[in-house]
Amino acid sequence: MTETPFELLMACHARIRRYCGGLQALCEVEPGDPRIEATAQSCHRYFGEALHLHAQDEDSSLLPRLEMHLSAPQLEVAKQLTEQHGMLDAQTPGVLQALSQIAGLSLAERRAVFEPYWTLLLAHIHLEEEWLFPSISKMSQEERGQIVVEIRARRTQDQQQAPQ
Repeated sequence: MTETPFELLMACHARIRRYCGGLQALCEVEPGDPRIEATAQSCHRYFGEALHLHAQDEDSSLLPRLEMHLSAPQLEVAKQLTEQHGMLDAQTPGVLQALSQIAGLSLAERRAVFEPYWTLLLAHIHLEEEWLFPSISKMSQEERGQIVVEIRARRTQDQQQAPQ
């Protein structure tokens, strides 16, 4: 069965929701709880390594091909989403640092770093799903196929560059 860009992007969004849930859980679990370290490490790995690939999928593969299929209001949302990628990129180092130092942070300190991040990220993916993803079906089969190839290649390249 051939995967579609919509399926691949929605799978990424499911992972984003799961890891945002991890950040939320870290804001509820008292310091010293044995689950903290594993959750923090998992979230660090995801937000430090995988999330940027999803943003590249959208910025480099999806949006350039999708623009001609979007209405004026959708184009405005696309511009806003691209700006949000920059905002998320700016917040990510602080999130990663807090995840690395999780044992020494109070619940209030965690929430101060994580909540703005997960709030923006969840709102961001909701906008994508509502305003952009429905237009994927307007693209040609060839365009959709190329997006899938690029998404897959990005992950293969990332795995090959990872330290062994």
